[in-house]
Amino acid sequence: VRPFVAISPTSHVYHPCPREVSRVLHLPLAALCSSSPVASSEFSRGGTVWSAPVIHSGDAIIWGATAIILAELIPLLSEIV
Repeated sequence: VRPFVAISPTSHVYHPCPREVSRVLHLPLAALCSSSPVASSEFSRGGTVWSAPVIHSGDAIIWGATAIILAELIPLLSEIV
């Protein structure tokens, strides 16, 4: 996974793969960088329990690799937002 961050003067039409993406979320950078948007939640599978970052945005829960990437990106964005 290679995340990219960009600013564009025009909007973009997304064509996500429906097998991989349930919906596209638009989050303002200021909201993403607000006080403590990243929480921790416990997950379990096959008898193994682990803790991972999650981000709550309205009725959406961002988790997995996306939440991990955003958790690392937020402190960097906070320096410029």
